Amino acid sequence: MKLIYSLILLLCSTLVLAEVTHLKFTADSSPSVFVISNEIYKEINKELKKEGLQINVVKRPLLRGIQEVNYAELDGDVGRSKTKALLDEFPNLRPLDESIIKIKYLTLSKTKKLDTSKKLNYGVLRGVIGAKDIMTKFEKVYLRTEKQKYEMLKNNRIDFFMVKKFNDRAFYNKEYADKNKFILGKRPYIELDVVPILNHKSIIHKDKLTRAVKRAKKSGAIDKAIERAYQMLIRPQEKSKFN
Repeated sequence: MKLIYSLILLLCSTLVLAEVTHLKFTADSSPSVFVISNEIYKEINKELKKEGLQINVVKRPLLRGIQEVNYAELDGDVGRSKTKALLDEFPNLRPLDESIIKIKYLTLSKTKKLDTSKKLNYGVLRGVIGAKDIMTKFEKVYLRTEKQKYEMLKNNRIDFFMVKKFNDRAFYNKEYADKNKFILGKRPYIELDVVPILNHKSIIHKDKLTRAVKRAKKSGAIDKAIERAYQMLIRPQEKSKFN
């Protein structure tokens, strides 16, 4: 009888330990951003296993994703910059203090140096929040796809758009840019911290997620994930994802 009782206790404790909470986080449905986010969260999830937590990354258009987080239809966002515009528009968002990585924005244009003394047309994806706050000097032209940015720059309908750079890797279609003599800026126009975002309900998981992000950063796992994503996106069969 004692043996049976011990086995029951062991089984119950095992079930408790195996219990994992699954959260859904939105990532921009743009193929390049989704691949980067997915690779990063593979590494964060390895650390979250120790916390009894796992994050499933789901594709959403930029604005729709953050709306669903704000209304608690999704649990969080894989990472955004904490702009005033974002927090003013969506009061239920709870950004973490711990950043995943610093993102640098480089200009892609047809000139070596942009003439910022005049109003320039800046191509930005529809749904990007905070563009007005960050790029105050320029006229925003909202576009639907990455492909449009390249086409409109080629046809002189915009003067430039921004390319994301993580570590020393700039994520853009270099082959297309070189072919059309586009010039990538050498210095970042702006640098921002990317932080995971929860909402007023999922904020209870803040400490677990913060610990996991810190460990993944310290181990170098996030840097490796970014390099992995870069190699995936520059393969010949993947180049179309930027077009």
